[in-house]
Amino acid sequence: MKPTRSLALAATLCTIAVSSASAATFTNAGAFASATTNIQTETFDDNIAQPGLFGTPVITFDNGTTSTARNTQQFNRVTDGVFIGGTRAGRDDSFDDTIIFDFGRQVTAFGADFIGAAEIMISGMFDGQTQSFLLGDLRSDDGFVGLTSSTAFSAITFSTDAGGFLQSGNPTVSVQAKNFRLDNLALGDAAPGDPMSPVPLPASALMLLSALGGFGALRKIRQRS
Repeated sequence: MKPTRSLALAATLCTIAVSSASAATFTNAGAFASATTNIQTETFDDNIAQPGLFGTPVITFDNGTTSTARNTQQFNRVTDGVFIGGTRAGRDDSFDDTIIFDFGRQVTAFGADFIGAAEIMISGMFDGQTQSFLLGDLRSDDGFVGLTSSTAFSAITFSTDAGGFLQSGNPTVSVQAKNFRLDNLALGDAAPGDPMSPVPLPASALMLLSALGGFGALRKIRQRS
């Protein structure tokens, strides 16, 4: 094998060794459950009133997750066995109405049954970087949506994709105000061997990398002599 080809192969194997997978999304609850361990489910059995007009826009679910709205006029409550949230896109981030779920612990898997959420964005630190998913891109109807990450995260943000604005009245009011519901909030850990987990480099490939490294060093010594 020519030295240049050996070095190219070594570079390729190094790339494989350090690369990580992208966040995996699921629209089937069974497939999500198969890829997840230690699942804990919040069923929203207890009603939680929306914070008052001058109160703190935070509610706490039975599993300890807190749901925070940007302002107290947003939907942010648990009624009749489901969570009801409201989001709105503003002209800039300072006017965006978002809902933030803080799980209070590190997880690598999140899922829920969604209703009327096709235009809702889910954002968070997945696979060590900020990523966003438009639920309507995953499924256009009501149903389950979940994801797993190769790195832990403790919070997600619900928002509305940016859209048009009212031509009169408050110029920051968006016509993209959206309400959504979710049930059976599932939190857990991506199972070992799940497609989300980085693929380990085989021992034979590691040995080949070492051999190629030694080959390169020997070649340099011969060139100098």
